[in-house]
Amino acid sequence: CPESKNKFEKISLSRRSVTRRIEVIDEHLTSKLNKKAESFTLYSLALDESNDIKDTAQLLIFIRGINENFEITEEFLAMESLKGTTRGEDLFNSASAVIQRHKLPWSTLANVTTDGSPNLTGKNVGMLKRIQDRVKEDNPEQEVIFLHCIIHQEALCKSVLQLDHVVKPVVKLVSFIRARGLHHRQF
Repeated sequence: CPESKNKFEKISLSRRSVTRRIEVIDEHLTSKLNKKAESFTLYSLALDESNDIKDTAQLLIFIRGINENFEITEEFLAMESLKGTTRGEDLFNSASAVIQRHKLPWSTLANVTTDGSPNLTGKNVGMLKRIQDRVKEDNPEQEVIFLHCIIHQEALCKSVLQLDHVVKPVVKLVSFIRARGLHHRQF
């Protein structure tokens, strides 16, 4: 298609143009998510704190919300860079800023899932304690459910234990069942 080729050649791919286009896409996706979030009757967060290649701490926040029609939305909500320390207070302040930026009410926060690191789960000054205290400010009766993701521990166990003779046949069987619709219905 020569006419399409000419159209593509006219598109500016300078750093500024690409940056502007990415920012427009970000604004659009954020506004769509915020619009969906307005209808959430309850929502939950999944949090993970890790370091990037430059050893900068990053807090990743995912959201899952449900509306009154039981439609579930699950999206990446934010990635916050943490400068300096990563204490429970720092993580809470960062997550709190994201919650405020997206206009999510604390009163509808039902669950928080973390990887179990001490700065997230500390009982006295950890982030989860601060979240529970903040939710109780809006609704003293509400208890936030905190879950611990065990994927990290499973990965460690798998690397230490020699379970290939168990895992490989199970993975092969599950792949076989999932790949063939007729077999999948039998299970």
